[in-house]
Amino acid sequence: MTKTDDYDLLHCSAGHFVRSTRGTVGVSGNDRASFLQGLLTNDIEALSSGRGCYATYLTPQGRIITDMNVLETGNSILLDVDIGTTHHLVERFNKLIFSEDVQISDLSNTWTQIGVRGPHAATALATVLAETDLEAVSLHASKFLEYDDFQTGRVSYLDEHVLISRNDDVGVVGFDVRAPTTLDTELRERLAATGAVSVDERVLEILRVEAGRPLFPVDLDEGTIPLEAGIEGRAISLTKGCYVGQEVIIRILHRGQGKVARKLVGLTVMEAASTVPMRNAKLFDNEKEVGHITSAVQSPALGCPIALGYVHRDYAAPGMQVQIQDQSRGQTGTVTKLPFITL
Repeated sequence: MTKTDDYDLLHCSAGHFVRSTRGTVGVSGNDRASFLQGLLTNDIEALSSGRGCYATYLTPQGRIITDMNVLETGNSILLDVDIGTTHHLVERFNKLIFSEDVQISDLSNTWTQIGVRGPHAATALATVLAETDLEAVSLHASKFLEYDDFQTGRVSYLDEHVLISRNDDVGVVGFDVRAPTTLDTELRERLAATGAVSVDERVLEILRVEAGRPLFPVDLDEGTIPLEAGIEGRAISLTKGCYVGQEVIIRILHRGQGKVARKLVGLTVMEAASTVPMRNAKLFDNEKEVGHITSAVQSPALGCPIALGYVHRDYAAPGMQVQIQDQSRGQTGTVTKLPFITL
């Protein structure tokens, strides 16, 4: 299948992929929630069994060490993070344990992780799990679609426990499957048999940028304050107790009225014969450098290149124009409200 075929498939049916860039940190023990409550930006103690949230772990200066999906499974908390940060996070958290009943471990190689995305993702998953029992397929699909974002359920498949988590990270209905590695081939073949074939991960990148979702460590890194990236509404609880970096966040929100020096924005390139800008291409207002691009793709839906990037706050309003300096090319980008596309 071509990228165009995969793009259409994810908008009208479903497809699957191996989540090879994601790692899993397991946090167990009776004090797991209170331990993470003092470290992460969201309200971990408010999560009941099966619930989840999006959060960040910050430096004392309020910069992002990593972001994560937090999944409370009932007997442990799973931190779904970029694979490159897993080892560092385990080491760092283990050093912070004193008398708490908490165990931290890298579970990345324990399971296979498969993402299923698209409007028919729930039906594809239910068909695999329930096989020929059509009534069970319908019940499973309905149940999955009722999941809130990051809600996690445990199901039995071939006498093994499988975790299903809701994750609409690229702007379409999505689920993440965690299963023993021995089931990897079996699950992927059965998903493909339902029509949810393997898709090119470059197409997922297109959907992600169209949805305006920043990705760590591409659009977010250790120099980023959450408010610069516009993720504070999803990642930060304003009612919980203390966490690392909170003082900086509160100071910006209250004394600074939420103002930060730069903002993550969408950019649309509408010029004839325009090309996709390169990552880190600089943005200018005449000769004044005002920002840079972090992600860029060709949008099939819009028929033009689009990008995510940081600009000085004076240039963050929709409709503002900046010049994109990409090697020898020069193009104009128009600041566009995110998401670019709402499905």
